[in-house]
Amino acid sequence: MKKLRITDGQRFKIHIEKQITEESLFFHEYEIAVNSLNNIWNIQDERGDENNKLENPNNIIAFCGERGSGKSSAMMSFVHALVRSGEHDDKLKFGEGIRNSNWRTNIIVDPTMFDEVHNIVDIVLAHIYQDFQMIYDKNNQSIEQYEREKMMMQLSKVYKSLSIINNKEKMLDDEYDEAGNISKLQKLGASTMLRNDLEELVKMYLELASKRESAKKCKKLLIAIDDLDLCNENVYQMAEQIRKYLILPNIIIVMAVKIEQFEMGIEEKNRDDFKNIIQGKGRANSIDKEMREMAERYATKLIPKARRIYLPELKSNQVELEGIVLKKKDIDNQSLVL
Repeated sequence: MKKLRITDGQRFKIHIEKQITEESLFFHEYEIAVNSLNNIWNIQDERGDENNKLENPNNIIAFCGERGSGKSSAMMSFVHALVRSGEHDDKLKFGEGIRNSNWRTNIIVDPTMFDEVHNIVDIVLAHIYQDFQMIYDKNNQSIEQYEREKMMMQLSKVYKSLSIINNKEKMLDDEYDEAGNISKLQKLGASTMLRNDLEELVKMYLELASKRESAKKCKKLLIAIDDLDLCNENVYQMAEQIRKYLILPNIIIVMAVKIEQFEMGIEEKNRDDFKNIIQGKGRANSIDKEMREMAERYATKLIPKARRIYLPELKSNQVELEGIVLKKKDIDNQSLVL
């Protein structure tokens, strides 16, 4: 029997398990996440340069479930175990390469803070800049001056490309400016190279961050995204930012998401894009089906079903609570953060 621990006053807060054991409520789900991570790690290491020119392998692991099912707690507990992998006696079987890596270069993203201006890539860039600056200020003897300048130039390059993409009105003004010149083509080229430039930036950052601790190198950047589906207005934009720019071989993404609500956000965007076609057709049932299928296919492309970890529901009749046995009816009507 799994143990469910409820701390008075913290029922609605995220709970991070400091030590994952076989008695952990989500131990089976953690094992699935570890297997997925090991698989992603091996695929990324094995991919060749030719594959890189086409498409990078998917790097997303998603904890899925209803509201209050414990998605965020499970995700953060997994991240905590990953950061400390190789340093403690958790029962999780991370691969050797994972255990021998430094995972302290991680980014926790809260999508509810996003708006029409700021997005996930902005958060990643801000974190990289702030952490790099902290490393340099703390011990600038470990980083040469030319390395710092190179890093800052790459940051500026990526941010400039991102700014061009985000400023769609300015791009249109330049496109229809009669006094055209070669700088317009340079801007277009910079924006299309953003993915490669960001990959190079993350590579440089990981190399410099590794100098903090010589024992283990920082091989991957870990990005944890909590409740991707909650920000309904921008869910499609956030998903596109991840799909276009963060599916990279030196990044691992872990997220908590309610898939059904995520798909509804994508479907709403599709309906807005095809509103003229929808209004011109009378077969409402067939259109509704097509809209749902389009959203499902998009979600499956971004978050493969094999990488979705669905958390269990409390279906058993009894749960052991720190030595006290509660009947399921006693907790059915309570919102518990597991």
